Amino acid sequence: MAGPLKINYDVRTRLVDMEKDPHAALKAFEDTQTVLDTVVERVSLDKQVDLTALTPHKHELASSFGRELWFVALHAIHHFSLLRVIAAGELGMKLADNFGVAPSTLAFREAAKASDEPKSAVGDRKAAENLEKKAEKMASKVKL
Repeated sequence: MAGPLKINYDVRTRLVDMEKDPHAALKAFEDTQTVLDTVVERVSLDKQVDLTALTPHKHELASSFGRELWFVALHAIHHFSLLRVIAAGELGMKLADNFGVAPSTLAFREAAKASDEPKSAVGDRKAAENLEKKAEKMASKVKL
């Protein structure tokens, strides 16, 4: 692929079936997963991306394919956390403990379990720094 990739998150199809039909949403999710599996194999994570955002003023930013993948993954987890509130809290559905939880939070929880530091490091900067260091070491071990 010659030249940078172009992304504009504000330009997208709206009022589509997947917004109202769970079957259409599942199909769109599966189709997206198939495309991503193909694209991720072909594109370097360091590939330059030119990002355009309207907030409401136009901004043009430099990024990378890997950074944008990470952003959309975390943004999806954010949406999953909102779904968790509805599915578990309002509908009583049983979900995996890690559904809708950010990887950094999962790593922090694992480090806290394995630590002799106080469970709440709020107000204790040194304890928070120690837990953060342990969480960084354990992040690669957390299963998402």
